[in-house]
Amino acid sequence: LSCHCILQIETVIFIRMWSFKLALSLLLLCSIVSSCNRDKDVYANIMQMKSKPVTLSCDSMRLISYKNRVDTFPKQFYWVVYSDSVDCSSCRLTNLVHWNDFIYEIKESTNSVGFRFIFSPSKKDIGSFMCAAGNLKFSTQVYLDSANIFEHQNQHIPSDVLFHTFLLDENMNVVLVGDPIRNKEINKIFWDILKGKE
Repeated sequence: LSCHCILQIETVIFIRMWSFKLALSLLLLCSIVSSCNRDKDVYANIMQMKSKPVTLSCDSMRLISYKNRVDTFPKQFYWVVYSDSVDCSSCRLTNLVHWNDFIYEIKESTNSVGFRFIFSPSKKDIGSFMCAAGNLKFSTQVYLDSANIFEHQNQHIPSDVLFHTFLLDENMNVVLVGDPIRNKEINKIFWDILKGKE
């Protein structure tokens, strides 16, 4: 090959590598910007949740499952898990068994934490939801909210399922958002909060 051809090939390779690096850099920049925007959205949603107390009108809902006696005494904290009609309520219901060990661990160490598992399946899904509830082996109360009371009373809670598991204090204010079963960091923060109240 002539020097001219080699120079052209090297130039093409350089341009392609430069284009690849530029594209990679732009992709990384977009990813960082997207991550920052997502973090801002998460922060904004959590601040929205903390803007006012959560209303728990469980006495207006149907209690459909409990293994032990119904827990009616006021607690220092409440874990709330909410599933709306957009979510697959039957799927989430069958996954509640993963909470059993966590609930047992808490009840062994303190009586200051309550649990409220609230489900608002769509009308067409209530039959399959009730069928799944009949087979549930779960150690605390589960409520059916067929009138969407929880959603109507708590419009400051985002619709994103990411924000449907949270911890309330005795004044019904959100103090922690996230799933302590799936997220070890949330689990650790919860135990730190609990120890701080003892």
